[in-house]
Amino acid sequence: LSFVSMCRQALRADILHCQMARVLPMACAAKVVCWLAGRQLGLVWHARAIHPRSYGSVIWLCHLFGIAAVSNSRAEQAKLAAKGLKSRLNFQANNIPPPSPAPDFEAKRAGSLLVVARLASSRGVDQVLTAFAQAQSSRASGLQEHLTIVGDGPQKTDLQALCTRLGLDGQVSFTGHLADPSAYFQQASILVNTPMMTKDFGAGHGNALIEGALAGCALLSYDGSSAGELAISGVTGQLIKTGDITALANAMAELIASPSQVRAYGKAARKTALALFDPQVSLKTLEQAYVRALGRKASLARFTEA
Repeated sequence: LSFVSMCRQALRADILHCQMARVLPMACAAKVVCWLAGRQLGLVWHARAIHPRSYGSVIWLCHLFGIAAVSNSRAEQAKLAAKGLKSRLNFQANNIPPPSPAPDFEAKRAGSLLVVARLASSRGVDQVLTAFAQAQSSRASGLQEHLTIVGDGPQKTDLQALCTRLGLDGQVSFTGHLADPSAYFQQASILVNTPMMTKDFGAGHGNALIEGALAGCALLSYDGSSAGELAISGVTGQLIKTGDITALANAMAELIASPSQVRAYGKAARKTALALFDPQVSLKTLEQAYVRALGRKASLARFTEA
């Protein structure tokens, strides 16, 4: 999005809703252009966690230009509040509609694990494969466990080679990129989520984790970013310390061996996600952020994204 294009959109809108922090400086400049043209423009930033060194400058911009922030996780909300943005802050989880029809828990395939991620080093899919192999060797299985990996990326060839070296060719499927992986979420009993994110790094609630929960999957996740708000150990699944492959393998083996527990986790995960991602609450949160950004009520039909 060029600056000229952004200014053209901003001059026709009441609100400029910025989905990424890197466009905020340009959005602030567009607000100055609107002010010179005699128009008021409100700015909203959808905060999804940024580089730790960037928080200071971004929060300074928020105060200077009256930017209202909407965090997509409670952890990010608390972080921004602690860094000085408490007065201009709302929380809105990523708004993903629940699958229709509702998941059939009895029809889910026991021992079916699912990863939906970009196949890059930051997603830890190689660790999932290693843990899956360890889980196989750690117990005598009466089930036909299967791991499906949905996604594409620079590590795909290396991951397929690793799969062969680990002797998992018959138990792991690579689907490539899918525009709509909903059928896989509905079939899987366990969603595995292993982003290599610690401390300030992260992107709030990953969409795959949300979609897995809404589809009634038990959640097996590393503890990076805000995963612990959905993947609650002993309630919706298991939360593992990021990078602990042995713990991941042990939890994987435990879940595979306990189909009834997996179903219970899946039901609890769906209930938790439905409460956390209520569309009506999300709309109300956005309205509050827009009013805060403008300092007055405005037509919510007149906003644009950047």
